[in-house]
Amino acid sequence: MHIGTRLSAVILLQVGVVVAIILAFSGTPMGAQDSGITTNAQPLSALQAEPAPAPVAPVVIGVPDEAQFVGSFVGSGPFRVVGDLLVLDGGFGEQTISFSPDFRTNRSPELAVVLRSDSGEAVNLGPLQAIQGGQTYSIPALTNLGEFNTVQIWDTQADIDLGSARLTSL
Repeated sequence: MHIGTRLSAVILLQVGVVVAIILAFSGTPMGAQDSGITTNAQPLSALQAEPAPAPVAPVVIGVPDEAQFVGSFVGSGPFRVVGDLLVLDGGFGEQTISFSPDFRTNRSPELAVVLRSDSGEAVNLGPLQAIQGGQTYSIPALTNLGEFNTVQIWDTQADIDLGSARLTSL
C-alpha cells in the first residue's frame, strides 16, 4: 500500500471516530437519521448541569472525633521507640494519652512517660506501663498542651531520653 493511501485511511478512520463521538454526545445513534431508529437519549443541550458538590473537610481515617492531638514516636540516639499516640478529650477537662498497639521501646529499669515543653519543663505522667503495646495515661487537669507539646519516654534512673513524639494539633 502506498504511504499516501495509508495516511488517507488513517485520517478517514480518525474522522470517523470524531463523528461517532459527536453523535454519541448529541444523543443520536450512528445511522439513526437514515434508518428510522429512534432513541430516548436527550441531546446534550437538553441536559441540566447539576451544581458541583460542596467541598468536604478531610477526614483522618482511624482517628476518633475526640482526638485533639496526634504524634509518632522517634528514638533518640541508639534507642528505639516506635508507635503512635493520640491525645483524647474525655470532656470536663479530662484528657488522656493513648499509645498505639504497635508501640515499642527498649527495656530499662526506670522508664516514665513525660510531657515536656520547649523550655524544658516536664510533667511526669507516671511509670511506663509496658515496653510494648497499647497503653493509656491521664494528663493532669489544666495542663496546657500548647506549651507541653512533646511526649517523651524518659529513663529516670539514667536521666536520658529514649525517644519522643511531637504533638500535632488536629
